[in-house]
Amino acid sequence: MKKLAVCCLALTLPLSLIAADRDVNRDGWINQADVTALARMVAGIDPVDLRYDQDGDGALTLEDVNHVLDATAQGPISSSTTTATPHTPPPSQSTGGMDFYAVRQKGTGQCVVVVGDEGISPGDTVYGVFPSFPEAQDLLTSRCNQGPATPTSTNIVSGLPLSTDRLYRPDKTITRGKWGTATHIGGDANLKSKVNERGFVVEDGFFVAPGHGGDTEILWSHDGSETTLSGAATVIDCIDYCGRAGSIEFFIRGDGRDLWAGGLVRQGDPARTFSVSLSGIHEVRLVITDGGNGVDEDWGGWLNLKVGAPGAPPAAATAPPSLGRTTQGAFPPILAIPKFDNDDSTRGIFSIELESGKGTLINRVRKTPLDVQIHPMRHNFFQAIGRRPGQSALQGQILIGPIRKGGGRVHALLIVDTTTGKMGYLTDLDDDPARGKLKMIDGAPAQAMATEDGNYALVMRRSGSGKTLGAYLYHGTTGRCRIFKDIGNLSSAITSSPTTTLPKIDAGVSSLEIQAGSDATSNVLLIDPSSGTLYLIGDIEHKPTQLTVRTLSLNIVEAFPQRPKVLSPQRFLPIPITDRSGATSSALIVDVGSGALALLDNIRKPSKIRMIGIKGSIYDVLKEDVGRPRTITAVPKIDDTGATEAAWLFDSATGTILFINNLQDPGNLVLRLVNKRNGD
Repeated sequence: MKKLAVCCLALTLPLSLIAADRDVNRDGWINQADVTALARMVAGIDPVDLRYDQDGDGALTLEDVNHVLDATAQGPISSSTTTATPHTPPPSQSTGGMDFYAVRQKGTGQCVVVVGDEGISPGDTVYGVFPSFPEAQDLLTSRCNQGPATPTSTNIVSGLPLSTDRLYRPDKTITRGKWGTATHIGGDANLKSKVNERGFVVEDGFFVAPGHGGDTEILWSHDGSETTLSGAATVIDCIDYCGRAGSIEFFIRGDGRDLWAGGLVRQGDPARTFSVSLSGIHEVRLVITDGGNGVDEDWGGWLNLKVGAPGAPPAAATAPPSLGRTTQGAFPPILAIPKFDNDDSTRGIFSIELESGKGTLINRVRKTPLDVQIHPMRHNFFQAIGRRPGQSALQGQILIGPIRKGGGRVHALLIVDTTTGKMGYLTDLDDDPARGKLKMIDGAPAQAMATEDGNYALVMRRSGSGKTLGAYLYHGTTGRCRIFKDIGNLSSAITSSPTTTLPKIDAGVSSLEIQAGSDATSNVLLIDPSSGTLYLIGDIEHKPTQLTVRTLSLNIVEAFPQRPKVLSPQRFLPIPITDRSGATSSALIVDVGSGALALLDNIRKPSKIRMIGIKGSIYDVLKEDVGRPRTITAVPKIDDTGATEAAWLFDSATGTILFINNLQDPGNLVLRLVNKRNGD
């Protein structure tokens, strides 16, 4: 539908002199505000109201806008552009929304987007008015890039920087249909007490609910300056009655694109915290949806919102120490990647801190797995993906996978930044792995899948010879998956292809690469921590883009406590157990939330798969009460026959390494702490 050009006019006429059906904004006057309001309906920006059908043809068109404009004695509006007349409209003339004007300034000849009509000067050409910055900018791009005398640059010239004070006075709220709500909590003690998470302290926020007509949005303008928006999103307790049906999807959008996606949050789930950069952003929207199952009990909260300096930590839930949460948020995650040798045995471990990008090489793991040496890596891993060293990342925002030669030896690492889509390598790991070399991959191959939510899995695809052929990047929130080729050759120009869409997993997805006896990757297991559903992804070896999905009858949650005592962004940690042929026969499942252990047996035989509980807990050895959410990652210890003997667990909360021995005899596991010593 054609967007109309709307300008700002000065003349107003008393309602008594003209027809009542031209007073579109019902303020008792026929003026430019009515022209603007009706033009927005015709352009499809606002809902159509046929009470303002001026010519009685049963539709709202440009002619109806011209009828209202005639009543202001200013003549008909052009279907393309108009020249602005200066005015300062009183508050009563506001349309009640935040308008973005596409303007060519007379004085400078520059094309700009202006927030609100106060920034429009006499003689400026107004091409159109829109509800969002991207729409106004798109029009300027098409208009102002035509002809040699026309300026080609566009920018924002009006709009204040977003601040914490302005957060609780939004420029606009949008509710659609019955039950849609966006209410400032302020000092409402009743709403503050309804947050359905024990120990969460609500300072301020918005009580929100989607309506029967669609999403609920809260909008602000911003001047594009560098700052961060932080806070938490959660489903709060029902006001009077709760049947645990509430589920909401939370999004933060800037200039029409997702800056953060919190995924589906159900009643009883922990709050999702965020810290989002607003650098270069001119329109900010907090958006909630009904989660796809209607609006029943969908009471949500955008809580403890703050605007702070770049890199400010996100707001987080506070709780007693026994719940494992404090206001400081989660402990910085640690990644651990195995360094396999030609015989597939574990030769060393690469450990990477996602707070800084610093890495260490852990040696002497084969002969003395309880007494290892630590060597600092020469390069910062973040440099391979163009990320500033020290620019901390959350769980799932940086992923690393081993790249193996034929025979299985790891000679490089693939590094992926899921917030930008950039990729890179750490190469030359054969002889002196602590030194290595950085190599960036051209462009941002995974940019189309990039988000801030960290809900990703990276799975390396191997051939029957053990060589890495490619890598799958799976986004649980959307179910999208792509395979990236040419990885094994360390190419700087890689190609990718979309695969079959996989199941959506709202948050905290875990994955397990399953190997056939030939060393080829045959399947991948995906774990949904919310529902406990297990998905077996097949045809990886023979049809890498046409994947099959099988939902297993076994539910993993049934083997563990329903409400974990310890919070973690990734609750379930699967550790592959291979036999002497190198085939994955089973997996040790570690529940980070409770510390419990279980064996997932017959993993390559879906009809015979079963879960076997194992006595003991990782918190028999590790400290359970650490006051903050933790992440744990694992590296299997494989011997020279290809069989998994044991595994090392890396705990982000304490910095300790836990060794679990006797994985071939899960009924007699032995758990011990590892002694770490600095290498020469």
